[in-house]
Amino acid sequence: MKHSACDLIEKEADILKEIVQLKSIRDMALELDITERTVKYRISRIFEKTCTKNQRELIRIISE
Repeated sequence: MKHSACDLIEKEADILKEIVQLKSIRDMALELDITERTVKYRISRIFEKTCTKNQRELIRIISE
C-alpha cells in the first residue's frame, strides 16, 4: 500500500472497511449509525488523505 492507513482517524478507517466490502453510502450510514452526509464527508477526507479520486482507485491502492 502506497499510503499509510495510520493517517486515517478511526471513523475514517471504519468507512474504509465498508468501502472495501463495496457497501453503498446508505448501507454504510445504516451500519455505522451516521448520516449519509457524514459518510460522504468522511469518504472525501479519505480521498484527500490517500490522493485518490474515487472508490475504485482507493480499493486498488489499498490492495497493493
